Amino acid sequence: MAFCRKCGKEIDDEAVICPHCGVPQQDLQQAAKPAEDNRKATGIEIAGSILIPIIGIILGIAYYASGKKKAGSTLLAAGLIASTVFGLIISISASL
Repeated sequence: MAFCRKCGKEIDDEAVICPHCGVPQQDLQQAAKPAEDNRKATGIEIAGSILIPIIGIILGIAYYASGKKKAGSTLLAAGLIASTVFGLIISISASL
């Protein structure tokens, strides 16, 4: 059990509002903020991003926008680097 930060009465640990005095028990901004997912990109996702760069770019943007910032930035970077390398290879081979 926890105690209300305003009236001091005992409340449930997960109470958002004190049932006795009605005072919020956490900052409303903090409660409204979605939790960030810090998982890393898997090896298969990274390999796919390198082999098919457009997939890496699309997945990177989608993951980043949905809060999976670490995985999203890894996949986006892998896709952008791979597409740059593929573009260089194609332009060099076309000039030969």
